[in-house]
Amino acid sequence: MVAFVVGADTAARRLRTVSVNLRFFNPAFHSVGDQFREYVRKQFMSGGYLSGISNPWAPLAERTRRDKHGTAKLIETRGLLRSWTVMKSPGNIADVRGSRALFGSGYRARSNVGKIVPVAMFHQVGTQRHGKVYMPERPITLVHRALEEDIVDTFMDHLFKDWYRVK
Repeated sequence: MVAFVVGADTAARRLRTVSVNLRFFNPAFHSVGDQFREYVRKQFMSGGYLSGISNPWAPLAERTRRDKHGTAKLIETRGLLRSWTVMKSPGNIADVRGSRALFGSGYRARSNVGKIVPVAMFHQVGTQRHGKVYMPERPITLVHRALEEDIVDTFMDHLFKDWYRVK
């Protein structure tokens, strides 16, 4: 006879392990932060274009390219990219506490008129002056199905990482 026996005590031990993993979510959040930073890096490298997900970003205005000494792409503005993808760089947000995590950029820079402005937010949502588009939106944090699935997989891997090892 070949048999497979599962008892309530085994299931209870495995569920306790999942319960412990639920209380210590920091490792999963840090993995999600890594995934997010890689996704943003790909957004910058492709000029905003992700096949089937997003359209390319609008090019930088001629005046912006002149101010940046010929820089033609947002990737070449570097400070903004670093603020999204390099932890501990100016403007980077990576805040993991208990049952929540926040990742993003609060990057600010001096404008051509000397004001400190929230550059990351301006690129994300765009700006208007006198009812006209001044800076087109260049969505950096466009959450899409593939990213959501990767994040869910990371959480599931964390929750059930010891599932088959519990005796």
